[in-house]
Amino acid sequence: MTRDSLVEKPIMKVLGLLGGMTFEATTVYHGVINRHVRNQLGPRRSALLFLYSADLETMLELAAAGRSDAFADVYVRAAHAMVQGGAQTMVLTAIIAHGAAEHIERQIAPVPLLHIADFVGAEIKTRGFQRVALLGMKVAMEGAFFKGRIEAKFSGTQVLIPRPEEREEVHERIVTEVTTGKVSAETKYCKMN
Repeated sequence: MTRDSLVEKPIMKVLGLLGGMTFEATTVYHGVINRHVRNQLGPRRSALLFLYSADLETMLELAAAGRSDAFADVYVRAAHAMVQGGAQTMVLTAIIAHGAAEHIERQIAPVPLLHIADFVGAEIKTRGFQRVALLGMKVAMEGAFFKGRIEAKFSGTQVLIPRPEEREEVHERIVTEVTTGKVSAETKYCKMN
């Protein structure tokens, strides 16, 4: 078997991973995907993927300025480059980037974009849950792109979010601790006021 025949006929689809706005999150996604591939296909196998990790500070500035098109276009440009390189499916890994998922999806069609809410919703149904809690940055908790999509696509599922003051605290801990890789024991073990 030649090197070219392996490149021309991959044993799995080539993924483009968009997001992972912190390297800690990106590392988790990369590891989970590769461990799954290794478990399914053998000890020397790894995922065929491209990885784009956005700069969190830039993305937060674009979001805060209400520049949703510019925010989405960061991922659209990365996705186009990955498709040119052979990516066959895009996976949007950053939760807050899902607010731009529909725009990204339109711009990269016909390449499919996998939406995390669809997989989370399916897992909720599989486990038989009817009510689940959503914790994240305020835009994720308060926006419809995650909560609304799950409730719309998976009838009978209710996604609960904390009260406004709790949302503020969760958001603040994510922005100041989780995104910097310095998570306090209090945050890690969910001991909130």
